[in-house]
Amino acid sequence: MLIEKGLQKSRHIGIAFEGLSENQVHLSGGSDFKASVPGIPQLKKQLQRYRHNIQCFYWFVSLCYNHLLPDLGILMKRLFKQNPGTIDLKPFDYILKNIATLGPAGYSPFAPGTVGTAVTAILCLFFATRTSVLLIIPLLFIMGTIASDRAEGIFEEKDSSYIVIDEATGFLVTIAFHSITPLLVLIGFVLFRFFDILKPFPIRQAETRLPGGLGVMFDDIMAGIYANIVLTLVLYFKDVIRI
Repeated sequence: MLIEKGLQKSRHIGIAFEGLSENQVHLSGGSDFKASVPGIPQLKKQLQRYRHNIQCFYWFVSLCYNHLLPDLGILMKRLFKQNPGTIDLKPFDYILKNIATLGPAGYSPFAPGTVGTAVTAILCLFFATRTSVLLIIPLLFIMGTIASDRAEGIFEEKDSSYIVIDEATGFLVTIAFHSITPLLVLIGFVLFRFFDILKPFPIRQAETRLPGGLGVMFDDIMAGIYANIVLTLVLYFKDVIRI
């Protein structure tokens, strides 16, 4: 409101100066102001420049106040959100919460599931092998089930968007039994996100009917299985066409 009033005032000032001719400005007593002050044209131009600068300043402040600051506030709330359940967590609960969110990945204000999958894909590209993926999947499934079950209570939300350990596990299922290459990781990423968002039968049913952390994890495991099948077919036909 204060900024809008300032903008209105700056407009009124500009209109007043624009409508003010040199011959219309007089001192009290009727003497010509131009005659007594020869620099009035230069003064008027300078004041008009000031008016333009003031309007630009108020426009910038208004932009920050109405658009940038609210978006920054939303980002800060997502990054540092303190639900009642997250205050004074026990050390073990704090560890489980960070496992469920993959550290800061789950707090992304934009598509945390996609961010969690992307983080996993990048890590796989640099560190994973075909054997290590097969060994990590069952371990991550067990840890993810326990962690996401506890995280639902901490965040007080069923399958909270902060929980992204399920996306990480589902992506590993997607690339299981395949050699880790940049092309495979990219195709697997796209396929997994497609099935995870679309949730064809029976993925959505598993998500809603299975309790707690098991439901959180199992729907992404099934999305990973779908994606793995399609990925295998894509790679097979790619080799056939090359032959």
